[in-house]
Amino acid sequence: VVVPDDSGCQDIGMQEIHRGSTAPPLQRCGEGGCKDLYTQPMEDFVGSAQRLSVDSESAGRRKHGRADQSLAPAHRCLLALLKLGIGCGTGTLPEIPWACWPDLYCLAWEHGVGALCFDGARCMPKGKGAPVSMMMRWYGETSGQHRQKMAFDAAVEALALLFRHRGIPYVVFKGPAVASLYPDPGRRAHGDIDFFVPSAYFAQAMAAVEAVAGVKVERDDVDKHCGFDFRNVRFEMHYRMETFGYGPHQRYFGELVENAMRHELPCFRAGEEDIPMLPPMTDLMVIFKHWFNHLLGEGIGLRQTADLAVAIRAYRDKIHVGTLQSHL
Repeated sequence: VVVPDDSGCQDIGMQEIHRGSTAPPLQRCGEGGCKDLYTQPMEDFVGSAQRLSVDSESAGRRKHGRADQSLAPAHRCLLALLKLGIGCGTGTLPEIPWACWPDLYCLAWEHGVGALCFDGARCMPKGKGAPVSMMMRWYGETSGQHRQKMAFDAAVEALALLFRHRGIPYVVFKGPAVASLYPDPGRRAHGDIDFFVPSAYFAQAMAAVEAVAGVKVERDDVDKHCGFDFRNVRFEMHYRMETFGYGPHQRYFGELVENAMRHELPCFRAGEEDIPMLPPMTDLMVIFKHWFNHLLGEGIGLRQTADLAVAIRAYRDKIHVGTLQSHL
C-alpha cells in the first residue's frame, strides 16, 4: 500500500498496517472536534484546523461585512476528493491545506463517502497528502467496507438462486446496482438491498422467501415494499418502485418499468450469479427520482448526489436524451 505523508510518498507494508491497527479506536467528530482520532502528537494538527476555520470565517466578515456564505475549506476539499474518488474529477488535483485533513477525514465518513474519498486522497501528489497515520486508519475503515460488500454480495447471490430456480422475475435497483457503476463498487457504502418484483409474481415471491429462506416478511400496507432480514442483510422487496402523487403518472412509470423487464436486462455480478438491473434510461430515471424525493423530503446527502453523478457519467453514451426528457 502506498500512502502519502507530509514528507513524501512512502511504502507501507502489511507489518506497518497491522501496527497501525493497534492505535486507539476511531471516534467521530463531536463538539470537541476530531482530536480523538489521533495520538497526542496530532493535537497541534487539529488545533491548526480549528484555527483555520475561525480565521476563514473572520476573513469573510472583514471582507464582506458579514459571515462568508461560501463553503468552509474542509467542505470544498471534501467535494474535490469525492470527485476524484468517483472518477468525475477535472484532472486538476485540489490544493488541500495540511490543516484541513482532520476535518476532511471526519466529514468524509459522516457523509457516508469515506471510502470514496480515500481513493481521492491516494491521488494526492508527493508532499501534499494526509499524514501517514491518518491514511493507515483510512485504509483500515475502507477495507472494512469492502468486507461489507462481500456480505451483501453473498446475500444477493443466495436470493438470486432462490428466484431463478422458481422462475420469479426481479431486478435489483439502487444500492448494489448503482454501486456496480462506480470505478470500484466496493467503495460505495450500503444500507439495504432494494429489489422489484412485478405485481403478478409478488405473492409467489413472498411465499418463496418465507418458506425456503425461512424468514418473516414484514408487510407494509402504507409504503411501497415489504421488508425482511436475510443473512444479516436488510432486504426491501418492492411492488412499486417509486411513488407518485398523481395516478396517471404512477401508472405510466409502473408500465415503463414492467415493459423494460420484458426485454434482456443488463446485469452486475454477485458471487457466481448475474444479478439483473434496470436498463440505462430507466435506471437513471429511478436514481433521479430517488434523489428528487430526498430533495423534497428529508434532504439529500452526498451519497445520493454521487450516485446520480456516477450514473449520468456511466450512461452518457447509452441513452437518448430526447426520449429521457419526454419521460421526465
